[in-house]
Amino acid sequence: MAPSSEAAFAKEVLRLHNDYRAKHGSPPLSLAKELSLYSLAWARQLAKWNRMVHRSDVGRKDGKEYGENLYMRWSTKKLPLNKQSQEWANKLAKEDRGMRHRPGEKLGACLYRLKNHGCDVIPKEVVDSWYKHLSTFNFRNPERNGPSTGSQVIWKESQRLGLGMALTKDGKTWYVVAHYDPPGNITGRYSANVLPRQISRPVAKPARSSKSSSCLIL
Repeated sequence: MAPSSEAAFAKEVLRLHNDYRAKHGSPPLSLAKELSLYSLAWARQLAKWNRMVHRSDVGRKDGKEYGENLYMRWSTKKLPLNKQSQEWANKLAKEDRGMRHRPGEKLGACLYRLKNHGCDVIPKEVVDSWYKHLSTFNFRNPERNGPSTGSQVIWKESQRLGLGMALTKDGKTWYVVAHYDPPGNITGRYSANVLPRQISRPVAKPARSSKSSSCLIL
């Protein structure tokens, strides 16, 4: 995996984190190089073992403690794209000039992928797999909740994000590791750090026009 691809992947994961954090009143995270190297080291260890397990000494070697989220994606075969997506993917591969959207693209499309031997990872799938655990979070009694990947994503006091990813030797499984500084999921701090999703005020509908309108996918 080229460094540029990993960098693009990390930036997209960061953006998705910050989109969700904004919806819960949390300030944005920033990518930290040294923390990402720490995450990468553990991702490589998981890929070597080919099993997902939390690091038992998270951050303690440098006198700190970090929050940690893990993601694993595996595949035994290459899944076909639909015809439209496959045609565009083939064109990009043939031209080999980088990733770009199809002109006039009306469908939501994600071009950030870690891919190898039929196993690909999409940033939104990674972050959503963590964030979705907030669906069972008790916002009325925050301190009654236990540790959650979702609460770590939006933890208000967390400021820095480290991200590392590694592929197993057989090329079938990706491991993604995220570390957060300061860490989240601290007992007694849920009320101040895990806020309910803010409700956006309805926007007034524009006057009707005979012209066709564009579609915004959120």
